[in-house]
Amino acid sequence: MIQLLRYAKDYRKQIILGPFFKFLEAVFELVLPLMMASLIDNGLKMNDRGKIIEMGLWMVAMSVIGLICAIICQYYASIASQGFGTELRNQLIKKINT
Repeated sequence: MIQLLRYAKDYRKQIILGPFFKFLEAVFELVLPLMMASLIDNGLKMNDRGKIIEMGLWMVAMSVIGLICAIICQYYASIASQGFGTELRNQLIKKINT
């Protein structure tokens, strides 16, 4: 296992940033139910149409930010996995040919 880590050394940034953005995505997705509860408590019960629209727009913004974080996470994950696989495959071919 430790021998395989040397092929990932060039992708440290992607290996760190990928899970970080996945964490951010999870946080934004988990905040949505709390915002919905606030919308119900503060907007619907008080019949405040302005608050309902404001909270709804915030919920849409949180969803979009979560989506952007997911896309960035997948981007970094694909770079790291493709690079790792390419380097491992190249070393394997080099070993077989010698």
